Amino acid sequence: GEDLEVLAWVTWRDWERAAEDALHQLAAFPHVFVAGLSMGALLGMLLAARYPRRVRALALMAPVWKLRRLDGRILRRLRFLPLPQWTGKWVEKHTTDLEDEEARADSPILARFPLARLFDLFTVQDHARAALPLVRCPALVAAALEDHVVDYRSVAKLAAQLPGARLLTLRRGFHILPRDTDRALLADEVAGFFDELAAEDPPG
Repeated sequence: GEDLEVLAWVTWRDWERAAEDALHQLAAFPHVFVAGLSMGALLGMLLAARYPRRVRALALMAPVWKLRRLDGRILRRLRFLPLPQWTGKWVEKHTTDLEDEEARADSPILARFPLARLFDLFTVQDHARAALPLVRCPALVAAALEDHVVDYRSVAKLAAQLPGARLLTLRRGFHILPRDTDRALLADEVAGFFDELAAEDPPG
């Protein structure tokens, strides 16, 4: 949405519920292919773990398995401390992590977001890590070497832990992979991955 204040009331429960609702809306289809970016990739993992008969395959783009910046990793460790200065705190945001200058100039940016939502991201991370052993479907994991949000090595380790997953390493672009410099390559790889698996499914 466009109202920043709405973010004060939206939590990880809403995000996970919205992902499940979207999957349920596709009930007419026996198999669903799920692609997610950043936290959306973690939500895709949760769907695959909770609905293994429905989710045919995953495309995980820049999954936030581990934050690259030290301050984010420190906040993750300190999030349960009852520090009063965290209450109602907002985090300022001035840009988005895109290498493509034209795409970056055309990208909407939320001027700020509640610190509580970052803590909610950490909760989704915890849920995805707990669900990891239950994710058995084929997966394509895409990550950019120069991503400034996500630690590339953590994404590579995640791919290694998913049975039969394929890691796509992008040498151009930053975090918002579907809009960045190698977006055409990424789109071709994801489409080809899903098409190949769809061709293996029996008709009907």
